[in-house]
Amino acid sequence: MSDNEEINDNTRTKTNLIILGVWVGMILLLIGVYVLFINKKTDLATTSNSQIAAKIKPFNERLAQNPNDLDAILSIGEIYNEAGKYPDALKMFQRALNLQPKDKLALTDAGAALLQMGQTNDGIAKIDEALTIDPNFDYALFMKASYLQQIKNDYQGSLKILEGLKSRLTDKEKISAIDQLIAQIKQKSGATSSTSSSTTNTPSP
Repeated sequence: MSDNEEINDNTRTKTNLIILGVWVGMILLLIGVYVLFINKKTDLATTSNSQIAAKIKPFNERLAQNPNDLDAILSIGEIYNEAGKYPDALKMFQRALNLQPKDKLALTDAGAALLQMGQTNDGIAKIDEALTIDPNFDYALFMKASYLQQIKNDYQGSLKILEGLKSRLTDKEKISAIDQLIAQIKQKSGATSSTSSSTTNTPSP
């Protein structure tokens, strides 16, 4: 194997680890960690600055050696995102996009941070841009489905994305996250339908 092939393999492995970490974070999203998506009262959002500094230290050391280390930049952004420091996370994701404007992971991460900051139009635009690059990118599809049900109340649109995504996946953790979101959507849509029906059928006084 050539040196370039080895570097590419290492880069792909690191990227896959980042994506897996993001999916684990998305499972936490489904059990109440996030408010747009993240509940800022949780332990993740109240991580101390010293803990954050300790987590990002090795990645900052890598950036000191190579300021264009895309994996290190994204990793720092993920740490900030998990800690609820969305503006700091967004700065790192934007730095990654300055290096690689068409990086689908950086676009989706930036979109997720923007959604968590309440900038929903800009957030979904980033996620949609990632999906134009890779229409089957599972993380972006999952985030879009979350957006549709959480913000737009488009339950059918969200379910359509999730069911299509689930049919293509083999990763058990990802499938579990999808199953949880599907159950949440069906519960919400059922409650909405029930409320609507009750209102419609209530006799006039």
